[in-house]
Amino acid sequence: ICGQNGKRVIQNDYDGQPMCLFECTACGHWYVDGLHLSQEYFDKFYLTEYNTDDKQYSDERLNSLADFVAEKLKGETITNVADIGGADMELFRRLRDRHIMAWAYGIGDEQNEQWSADAVILSHTLEHIYDIFTMMERVKQALKPGGYLFVEVPVHFDYSLDYDRHWQHI
Repeated sequence: ICGQNGKRVIQNDYDGQPMCLFECTACGHWYVDGLHLSQEYFDKFYLTEYNTDDKQYSDERLNSLADFVAEKLKGETITNVADIGGADMELFRRLRDRHIMAWAYGIGDEQNEQWSADAVILSHTLEHIYDIFTMMERVKQALKPGGYLFVEVPVHFDYSLDYDRHWQHI
């Protein structure tokens, strides 16, 4: 974040994974690095192994996001909303409850190469992506002209909280 390269290891094999938790020696920012993991590793992980660990926080957030999307799309002719990274179907169900035709795709899901969407949602997805440029190119190709892009990422102003230090945030 601060542009410096100095770091110290806080914890090896963070959360039982082949990752290290580091602290920047210049600014004190803590971050997790997979060292030798790839986007392909995470694509497979999110489609086959990942379970959300933020249930205690997510209901209010997802209901609020679904309400916001429904309000923004009210009166629009929207036939297809793609929730990329929503393979757990939590947002998908809430959108469908609000009569929004939504589809949920995993990040590495091959199906999402074939779709075309009036709106795309990246809800707590980008912090799980190494190659942001490629992800945004996929979104750009899939999003119909004049379509909507909804992006939501976690922001915690108190970085002493352990909640946002889980290893999946790369």
